[in-house]
Amino acid sequence: MHEWRHSAKLAPRVHHHPAERAAVGERSWTFYRDLLAYQQAPTEAERARLADAFDALVDKETGYAALDDRISKTADKRTQLLAVLKHPDLPRHKNDMELAA
Repeated sequence: MHEWRHSAKLAPRVHHHPAERAAVGERSWTFYRDLLAYQQAPTEAERARLADAFDALVDKETGYAALDDRISKTADKRTQLLAVLKHPDLPRHKNDMELAA
């Protein structure tokens, strides 16, 4: 979800861009919740589904250039972001403050 915070900071100026940003945020949170569930009960089928879901999440263009740029940067981090699919025991956060929360 660290990746989403970059998109959340965008300041849209066109009337429909806030809705695009919100939709990407909702899809990101849904994906994150699915990753958390996967960590509790990992299966091969769910691993494949989540990899495909990530690709679908980052493959969508919104028409909001700044948001599309952030999505592209997230896509570039695919290997790191999906490491949890191969290693479900990885902590969700590296930040000690977030781990404590």
